[in-house]
Formats: sequence, structure tokens, C-alpha cells
Amino acid sequence: MGRCIWLTIVETIHELQKSIEEIEYYRHPLPILYWASRGWRISDFSGPSVLRIVKTHIRDEVSSKWLMFLLLPLILFLVGKMFFYFNYQRLSLLVIYYSSIILIIILIFYVFYILPISINKIAKQYDDELKQEVEALITKIKHYIKENKLDPKKYPLKLRHNDYEGLTYEKLGKNKYIAYVVLK
Repeated sequence: MGRCIWLTIVETIHELQKSIEEIEYYRHPLPILYWASRGWRISDFSGPSVLRIVKTHIRDEVSSKWLMFLLLPLILFLVGKMFFYFNYQRLSLLVIYYSSIILIIILIFYVFYILPISINKIAKQYDDELKQEVEALITKIKHYIKENKLDPKKYPLKLRHNDYEGLTYEKLGKNKYIAYVVLK
């Protein structure tokens, strides 16, 4: 086997590994701080069509609720600014102070409670399709490894679930596994 062909096969396997890990990340349950860890990259619509659908639903869900929760503190803040212009400085500072506190409380509530619930609801809805997509990619990796007589231990998968056929798992922690392809 030529060196160029071998490098292409290895690169293909690595790309399949990255795709599996990306899809796997979006399966239910998502981590609590999903939005902080991956949410900012949600506009990247690469990968299989199921993953694009999930990312689009999450983005739409997040953007629609974001405005709703920020509206009340922003209105209070503007009312405080109006009081300032009408020479009610103390009342203005009080309203601005309380609206800032309300804004911080709402942001914390939104990031740590509302977002995880709504995103996990979407992830649960598409869990089976994402699992099937991962299993199809695992089958492709198996095919490449078997066809080219490669060592499966050199191509581990970092997964959050251990419910895929044809893999052996090493547990690293809660929802953290290293999986290796089993050749029959």
C-alpha cells in the first residue's frame, strides 16, 4: 500500500472520528453548561443532516427565549433612565440598581435552568436519529480498519454513551468513555 493512499485512509478515519464525537455530543442528556461550552459555535452547520436539524432547533429555541427573558429588566432600566432625565436621581438610581440585580438573576436562571431544559428536550427528541447516524459512521470506520488491516486500538473514539454495537468501552468518568472498534 502506497504512503499517500495510507495517509488518505488515516485522514478519513480521523474525520469520521471527529464527526462521531460531534454528533455524540448532541445526544441526550446534554451537559448543564452546554451553552457555555459549545453553544457559541452553534452556527457551524457542518456534519450530517440530522445534526444540522438539531443545531438549528437549538439555535431557534435559544434565540427566541433569550429576548423574552431580557425584556423585563431592559424595560426597568429604561424607566430608570427616564426618571434620571426628569430629575428624580435617587429614584432613578434605585430603579437602575434593582433592574441590574433582576437582570443578573434572570441571566443566571436562564443559563443554568431554562436553557438546559429546553436544549435537552430537543436533544431527547432527536436522540434515536443521532444514535443511528453515529452507528452508520462506526460501521464506516470498521470497514476502513478491516479493509486496510489497521490496528483498532490506534483509533479510539471519545464518547458520552456506551450503547453502540461493535465497540468495547473503557469508562473514564460519568458519561465519558473511550471506545475501540471490535473486528469480527
